[in-house]
Amino acid sequence: MLVLFTCFMTPASSSSDKLDFPLAHAETESNTPTLTTAIATWDNVELHDFVQHERPAIKRVLLPMLKALPSSGGHFSHTTVFYVLHRVLLKRHGWFLKGLEPQGKAWNSTSLEHVVILAKLPTDLQKLLQQQLHSPGLRANDVMTLVLITEHLVHQRTLGQLPTIYKTMGLNVSGSSPLGLVTDAVDTLFACFIAGFDSAKRNRVQLYTLRTRVHQVYPNWPHLRAFIHETMKYSLQSGSVAFTDAKRAVQEVAQRFGQWQDSECQDMKGALMKLEDRGTGRVRLADFYAKNIYGGKWQFRESIQYLRELGALDESNPNNPRVVIPNYVTGISNCIASSEYSAVCCLSECELIRERVEGILQSPEAEPGIITAIVATLPSASIPANRTLSPVMLHRLNGIAMNHGGKVPLYGRLFAQWLHHAYPRECPFPHVSGSTAPKLQRDFEHAKKRDRKSVV
Repeated sequence: MLVLFTCFMTPASSSSDKLDFPLAHAETESNTPTLTTAIATWDNVELHDFVQHERPAIKRVLLPMLKALPSSGGHFSHTTVFYVLHRVLLKRHGWFLKGLEPQGKAWNSTSLEHVVILAKLPTDLQKLLQQQLHSPGLRANDVMTLVLITEHLVHQRTLGQLPTIYKTMGLNVSGSSPLGLVTDAVDTLFACFIAGFDSAKRNRVQLYTLRTRVHQVYPNWPHLRAFIHETMKYSLQSGSVAFTDAKRAVQEVAQRFGQWQDSECQDMKGALMKLEDRGTGRVRLADFYAKNIYGGKWQFRESIQYLRELGALDESNPNNPRVVIPNYVTGISNCIASSEYSAVCCLSECELIRERVEGILQSPEAEPGIITAIVATLPSASIPANRTLSPVMLHRLNGIAMNHGGKVPLYGRLFAQWLHHAYPRECPFPHVSGSTAPKLQRDFEHAKKRDRKSVV
């Protein structure tokens, strides 16, 4: 993520060891309704099954994060809640939700009405969430409930196309169908997912054409198809397959999809590291384009203007522009399966580093000596453990602390910048709010066309 959160830097208490996740049926001290209690009465069996199944895994991810983040009396502000929601979904699945990623702006510019997928919530639930977000904020259990609801909604958007595809292909949604045809239907669903197509607007021939030609727009399709079939083998047996079993298989593939797609991201990072300019986490722009032209890498073809808006171009030396490896790899240009609600993007390796720091400190700020002692021991994919940080790195961190009462705010842009220099291939360089405007490449091209028309 490229923009940090100066809005987090107001005085606030850490959640510390008092943070807990009360039972789903519990209410607040004043017995006022909460998001968690409202969901408990929501008549949706699939949601309740999903919550029961995924709650432990999400709790493991969420608890260390919330212990470190600032709160007010155990309540988390809407800025913090959206930041947490973004981080958790990106870590678990590589999801960027439309309207949740602030697109180069500060996190306090994000609001509930901007998050497209949450418009699918019932109106009364949206109103309750809106009220709680603004006053007094969400408690830990309600933050977790919001994560669970959002995950469920996104999965439902994926699963929601399966009945339509079944009907278009002439398969039985109320009974069983041959495994081979079910496999074709699931392939078609993920082809629509990758291409961003609505299956309801395609006939049988068009769906077949998409399934057999999607590799032309996504060259990695054969590997994805093999992953889908391998995952389905554990859920589906030969012979006839019930529609409910097919849905479960699709959900299993969708759950694992982000982690699988990240192997492609690691290949991309590895290719860039071979071109790296003297250990800087940067690649000369000429070398970047040469890899696309002569090295057979289909990804490395974005224009200079697009790389600039993406926040992936370092132009501090105008005579030697360079592509910043982590900014490019985790940038939205490498997201796939884009829809009106979400896109699947590369997982952030920096997230693992932040998690370790948060888990140890359990505070939104810390003295520089403590931070350097922790970071010096933490390895990454390209940095060894137990290293000695340079005097320059120590001086930079002490400088941040001097301007903040002797402690370093963990959620400010300056610390994120310091982390980038500590892990130049894993942690993105954070840009000043408003200085970048990351968009999907197709949205960038559409905006260019509109600009050209307005000039004519």
